[in-house]
Amino acid sequence: MKFNKALAVFLFFAIVAVPLYSAKVEDQTSSVETVRLSGEDSAMIASKLSEAQKLIKLMMKEDIESADLIPLLKENEKIYDNLKTSTDIKDPVAVKEMLLAKLAAFEGKAQDRIYLHKRMNLMYQIMVISGMLAIILMIIYSIYMFSKRK
Repeated sequence: MKFNKALAVFLFFAIVAVPLYSAKVEDQTSSVETVRLSGEDSAMIASKLSEAQKLIKLMMKEDIESADLIPLLKENEKIYDNLKTSTDIKDPVAVKEMLLAKLAAFEGKAQDRIYLHKRMNLMYQIMVISGMLAIILMIIYSIYMFSKRK
C-alpha cells in the first residue's frame, strides 16, 4: 500500500515536472531567437549604410576630402556583415547599438564637411563678387575724376 502511494506521488510529480521542464527549454530557445538581429533593425542599418555611401559619393563628386572617412565606412560595413552572419557575437544588441553610434558619428562628420564646403564656396563667391564690385567702382571713380580734371 505504501509502495502504491509512493508510486502515485512520484508519477504525479513527474507529470507536473515534464511540462515545466519543456516550458523552460522553449523559453531558452525563444530567447536565443529574439537576441539575433531583427529584420527591422537590419533594414534600418542597411539604409543608414546606403546613406553614408551616398554622402561619400557626394563628397567625391564635390572634391571634398573624404579619404579618412572611407576606411570608417568600410569598418562599419564589416561590423554590419559580422553582426548579420556571425554567431560568435556574445551581445548582438550592444554591437548593434555601437554600430548605430558609429554610423551617427560618421554621418555627423560627413555632414559637417559638406556644410563647411558649402559655406566656403559661398564665402569665396561673396569675396569674388565684392572684389569685382570694388574694382568696377574704382574704375568708375577714376573715370569720373579724370573727366573732372579736364
